Amino acid sequence: MKLEYTCPRCRHIMIVEESEFGQRIQCAACESPVGIPDKFVGEGVILGGYKIIRKIGKGGMGEVFLAVQLAMEREVALKVLPSKMTRHHDSIERFMREARMAARLTHPNIVTVLEAGEDSGYYFIAMNFIHGETLEQILERERRLDPLEALRYIRQVADALQFGWDHFQILHRDIKPANIMIENGGRVKLLDMGLAKSILEDSGMTATGTILGTPYYMSPEQARGEGPIDFRTDMYALGATLYHLIAGKPPFDADTPVAIMTKHILEEPPPISKLAPKTPPAIVTIIHRLLQKNPHDRYSSYAELIDDIE
Repeated sequence: MKLEYTCPRCRHIMIVEESEFGQRIQCAACESPVGIPDKFVGEGVILGGYKIIRKIGKGGMGEVFLAVQLAMEREVALKVLPSKMTRHHDSIERFMREARMAARLTHPNIVTVLEAGEDSGYYFIAMNFIHGETLEQILERERRLDPLEALRYIRQVADALQFGWDHFQILHRDIKPANIMIENGGRVKLLDMGLAKSILEDSGMTATGTILGTPYYMSPEQARGEGPIDFRTDMYALGATLYHLIAGKPPFDADTPVAIMTKHILEEPPPISKLAPKTPPAIVTIIHRLLQKNPHDRYSSYAELIDDIE
């Protein structure tokens, strides 16, 4: 771990070693004493060969930074596990397991994982940096999308999820607008595999009943903490996301996460046809089937869902 630090007096760029963090050192150019910040992860830090430029996001499994891979001179997204979580062996194991699973997923609609590693006690994953914006950002600006445009995006997410499930038995477990990136050219990239779960390689790290996911898009069985779950859980979240894109709001809302999850379990969402009357009947039918409370009443495969979309 190193830090690229600028001398405040002469603007000379110094490469500071980890042992010098929190110390006063002499600038090699102007010989002035320079106070170096305490150990941190942020702008200017070089972590595992990646120079951090700026913070671009934060998720359940860590902060995300725009960085440059120095050896290849290319931009990457660098996700770093919070230092407070590295005290727990299970968190580290889950973080690294995410990287091993995600690195196996080579698909045009899934962000590519380049490398995972550790430097000075910080665990990180380097991924391709995507130029574009998330569906969450688009919704913040436009409030809702045209139903056909929304369906085109969901079709690509379904392709990505089908690949992960059919080839590796991997679930995403946290499908939501914030995890769906739209590249500048219009292609979808599915982000944040931190909550993915491989049924084939389940090590029992989530067997304690911990609920993973976002309440606004969480399936009833996921909200109840039931197991085992399969691809139909992601289908429900995909339906809730499509609902939000078209209606301008999620299927359910309440004051607390528990109250929202309870609604997913017990209540029916307001009809999409009333919130967005111009939604084609075929899309209304797709949403209705994706949001069925019983997983067996949803689509039996992604292939069946994609056939209905097309």
